[in-house]
Amino acid sequence: MEKTSAWVEDGKAAVALQPGKNEDLRTGFTGGSDLMIFTDSSKKEAAQKWVEFLVRPEIQERIAAHMFVAPTVKKAYKLPFFKEEPFAQMWKDFEMVGDAGSHYPINPAWGAMESFVPGVIVDIFSMSANGQLNDENLKELLLEYDEELQNVLDQYQQ
Repeated sequence: MEKTSAWVEDGKAAVALQPGKNEDLRTGFTGGSDLMIFTDSSKKEAAQKWVEFLVRPEIQERIAAHMFVAPTVKKAYKLPFFKEEPFAQMWKDFEMVGDAGSHYPINPAWGAMESFVPGVIVDIFSMSANGQLNDENLKELLLEYDEELQNVLDQYQQ
């Protein structure tokens, strides 16, 4: 946490909405790991209590204070920790980003598919840097990734 907080304090890191042409295009990915209870769990009641505990605003506040991560529960932002300087503005910004963000649809293939995203971005930037980025090349690249991703999805639907 010390390194992260120092970057924010020194103005080397900040939080902002994703740029977009209009408000509808400013939605970005928010979230990370999900809490879930498996349907075949033998401890569903205990698991439900654990999830309910973790998402309580005061617990989200404690997690943020110790791990320097944004809360997943909006009510947590009203608690004292998120008003303390020098990070009060940062937490307000995280809340704003969370309001504009969305979560990808839950899919068992996501873990395998997620690894494709950096490759797509690198390939597009490489095309641009080499003067090869045009509609035809971009379409060809995306069709290649589409085929690879469909193969991954198909493996999870068997």
